[in-house]
Amino acid sequence: MNGEIFKDNTETLSEQIVEPTEAEKRELQRKMDLLKLKMSLTGFAMGFTTALPRYGFGVDGMSIDYLEDEEIKKDIAKRRIKFPKLIDSINRSFADFNEIVFAFRVCETDKHLKSRNKHYFLIATMDGFFFFVRKKIAFVEYGSLKAVSQDANGVVISARKVKWYSEDGKGESGGNEIVIEKNKETQKYLLVLREGLEKIIEEFGRDIEVEEESDNTVEDIVAKYIFRIPKGRSAVPYLIKDIKWDDVKTIKKMKNALAKYALKVREDEVIGFIDTSFFGNGGDGILFSKYGIAFDFAFEKVFAKYEEICGLEIKKGKELVLHGQFKERKDDFNDPSINDIFYDITELKECLEEIGYVI
Repeated sequence: MNGEIFKDNTETLSEQIVEPTEAEKRELQRKMDLLKLKMSLTGFAMGFTTALPRYGFGVDGMSIDYLEDEEIKKDIAKRRIKFPKLIDSINRSFADFNEIVFAFRVCETDKHLKSRNKHYFLIATMDGFFFFVRKKIAFVEYGSLKAVSQDANGVVISARKVKWYSEDGKGESGGNEIVIEKNKETQKYLLVLREGLEKIIEEFGRDIEVEEESDNTVEDIVAKYIFRIPKGRSAVPYLIKDIKWDDVKTIKKMKNALAKYALKVREDEVIGFIDTSFFGNGGDGILFSKYGIAFDFAFEKVFAKYEEICGLEIKKGKELVLHGQFKERKDDFNDPSINDIFYDITELKECLEEIGYVI
């Protein structure tokens, strides 16, 4: 009798144990990875705060500021930090459970010990390192770090991929090496920086689960997202590779989109489009080409090349703002945006971000 009861309880318990889904497993792994990252970056930050006095910081009017969260938020509000991609990364990092944001500034002090000429040289978020180098910002993901070395000229950081920007977010040219040159200002923290990065690469970069570089093309990414982006029945997606040659009605819609708002796109460059027109004729919506995205913005026909998009920001949950310097625009006094009436702007943002990684 007792054996039967025990058996029944065991079966009931096994029924209650639910195997986590693949999505839940990935989310758990992500949280573990971020916790490991935070521990590594905490050690990295401690290297600056504990070791720098040994190298004479503060003695000759130079010091390092390790900023508190509120100070970082204040600098964003006062536009001392104005790079949209960095601001978005900081905000998402603060919103995450681990709150991974580490920011460092170099300060000069006068004879009265008052700080002046404060400027950032490094900010680390959950996404990667943002290095401030010679009026530019170099962004590198942690999993992309390969090696760090130091010689008489400074510190060289090598990565599989480095993205370069101006301090206000415009795309800049640059290679996959970041060189922190030795000078009066940097010589005090170069050794600490090198030692800290070596530990990050050893403890984090080599064994943490990172996403492998994608072999996807722009066409693959658009095909992945184009049916997720529309919101409601008023937005109808079309993928060009799925349109049959004798589907005259759909081909006419595509040509109407090219004539009405995607004026800078050739027919053979179209990957897909989403029709939001009232009569379903293709005259309104967004269109993805091999080289950019076309849409209407405040009576302007916008064509934003993927390579010119330097940052994406969702404002008030209602519009996706595209930051960058878009050569095809006549007036660039404000950044173009796409509202959420017809589109899931979170999916659209992720689509454009993935495209940004492969171009």
